[in-house]
Amino acid sequence: MAIKKITIIIAALMFLSGISSTLYAEFLSLSVGVPVQHTFDDAKNSNGTKIESDGVSGLLIHASIPLFPGLGYESYETGIKDDDAKLVTEMYDIFYLFPIPVINFTAGVGMGKAKVDCDTCADYFKSEFGNTSQYYLQLGVPILPLFDIHLSYHAVTTKIKGKNSSSDDVDFSGNLMALGVQFTF
Repeated sequence: MAIKKITIIIAALMFLSGISSTLYAEFLSLSVGVPVQHTFDDAKNSNGTKIESDGVSGLLIHASIPLFPGLGYESYETGIKDDDAKLVTEMYDIFYLFPIPVINFTAGVGMGKAKVDCDTCADYFKSEFGNTSQYYLQLGVPILPLFDIHLSYHAVTTKIKGKNSSSDDVDFSGNLMALGVQFTF
């Protein structure tokens, strides 16, 4: 008798918290996205000139199963305007897809490494790689029962150490916007 009561209580709690609909609706979610815009907040080169983005390309891949945080991988290159250099970023994410009925809302964080790739970079930077981290929010709209289109906003913090002193450090922090699709199995 006590086992029946416990089972009913657990089922009711799962239903009320929305977990039961998530368990029923999906077993595995796979998301693929592409960055569409990357802007730098206050990045300046050694001359004091503001560094601007000249386009971004890459891939963002995320996967999740119900009740557990999802895992993701991001790799993208951002061109630097008026220069042959590019910022190469690689990041690993952990996220949670909230069980909201009408939209797919995701929040996550990520950490990784970034480097400026150019012919003369060794002359300006102490290390080949700098640390990068982010938090991101994603909003998806279901188009078909097992398919959605989403837009994500990433607040990225990236610093690469200068060769001579901390005043030579370059702060490539900024924002990344991405578009993607999610398939639910």
